[in-house]
Amino acid sequence: MPASLAYAEALAGDPAATFHLKATTREAVKFAMGIEKDSVVFYLSLQEAMVDREESDKVGGIIKEELRHLAILTGLLKKIKD
Repeated sequence: MPASLAYAEALAGDPAATFHLKATTREAVKFAMGIEKDSVVFYLSLQEAMVDREESDKVGGIIKEELRHLAILTGLLKKIKD
């Protein structure tokens, strides 16, 4: 099984099993940041395995969007008071 596929299957687990319902806002944002980081790693590995330049560019657009999400969450985390 390709590493990217195994990684995708690992990510597809039940989020409720990973994240408890009594999390603070800070914990929830950090959790979301981890998901975004994992997505970037996944898409980078997928892009690296692609041969078709046009398709690789499309995945590059997805990577940029995931990084934008991460930047938004990072800004939000800085605004959250402990």
